[in-house]
This record gives sequence, structure tokens and C-alpha cells, in this order.
Amino acid sequence: MLLGRAEGGERRVTLALRCRNADPAPRRRYALDPRELLAALKLARGRGEEVVGFYHSHPGGPARPSAADLAEAHWPGCAYVVTAVEGGCAGETRSFVLAGSEEERRFAEEPVERGLPVEAGGAGLTPGGAPAAG
Repeated sequence: MLLGRAEGGERRVTLALRCRNADPAPRRRYALDPRELLAALKLARGRGEEVVGFYHSHPGGPARPSAADLAEAHWPGCAYVVTAVEGGCAGETRSFVLAGSEEERRFAEEPVERGLPVEAGGAGLTPGGAPAAG
């Protein structure tokens, strides 16, 4: 999960939280553990921030959301950052914002600017074109 601030359609990521995959088929799908989601929301609130996005990798696949990613996406306005992984090495990273109504959801690609991590665990990724804090 990505924590930070959202203003004017731009998101500034200040912290990336690694969450375990709670899906019963973890090699093909990903699911957040509801307890980790609640803990992240509490942490964000305590920092005066919010959840601004999610990140995951596609081993052997492209850096774009799959049909399953869209089906499981329920945070409008949040960034969904996807990194392609080939041979165990991270490759291209792209960000998509969830747009549209619940009935007509879609991902729209957005620019990603990389900055320095702001603190331990910081992603240094800033979906939406805002410079990273720090």
C-alpha cells in the first residue's frame, strides 16, 4: 500500500507498506489481509495522511493492470502501480489511476516521477506527477 497525500489530482507518496498476500492462490492472484488494511488506515490517519495507492508486481507479465486487477480495484482516484518482473529482476514500472463509475471502472495511465525515499520504507514513487517529498 502507498500512503501519502492527495491534492488536486496528484498524489505524493511518503511511505510504501509491504503487505502479505492473503489470497489462497498467491502465485496467480493477490489479496490484502483486512487486518493489514485496517492497520494501514490507522497508521495513515495517525500521520495525517491517507491511502493514495497500491503497488504490486507482475512476474513474467507486463507493467499494466490485468483484468483481475481491474475486477479487484475498489479505490477510485488511487494509483495502482505495477512493475514487470523478468528473471527475478524488476523492470518497467507504470502507474494507473482508477477512474469512472463503479459500473464503468477503468484504469487511466498517469506519469510516475521517482524521488528519494522520504523515510525507511518510503517508496520514492510519486504517481500522478507530483514530486516526491524529501
